[in-house]
Amino acid sequence: YLIDTYGHVPNGTRTYYLSRSQPPYFSHMVELEARAGGDDVYRHYLPQLRREYAFWMQGAASLAPGHAMRRVVKLSDGSVLNRYWDDRDTPRPEAWLHDVRTAAGAKDRPPSGVFRELRAGAESGWDYSSRWLDDGRTLSTIRTTAFVPVDLNSLMHHLEATIALACRKDA
Repeated sequence: YLIDTYGHVPNGTRTYYLSRSQPPYFSHMVELEARAGGDDVYRHYLPQLRREYAFWMQGAASLAPGHAMRRVVKLSDGSVLNRYWDDRDTPRPEAWLHDVRTAAGAKDRPPSGVFRELRAGAESGWDYSSRWLDDGRTLSTIRTTAFVPVDLNSLMHHLEATIALACRKDA
């Protein structure tokens, strides 16, 4: 339902979570259900698998090497990887005061940039691991969108492989 309605699994089921997704685990859920329900499960969920993939890959087709757009990064060699992102650059409603205080502690960065990084960290499910922090300690140094995390890209690989398998089952 969530993928049919929003194109992704939102970070939560309140309207203010719609600009960010959960990490793309849906393909793993489909795979688990297919173990019990057979190949029809792949055929049944192929439209949702494709729709979630389109959400994560939006902008990839027109992206120049060495640039990023939303959740997609095209490396200088043309390889495409993914990152966490949020379209909004305002404090998170669920943590408004915390985000405002965090942004106030950021040096030489506009608050809107810090807010986006905090939101992207929330999308990752690793909120807030030191993996996103420039100095490894201080939340105001968060740079989630500067990383192409291996765990996200392995989830995307699984999603791609599951789509390919579902297409073979659908043929």
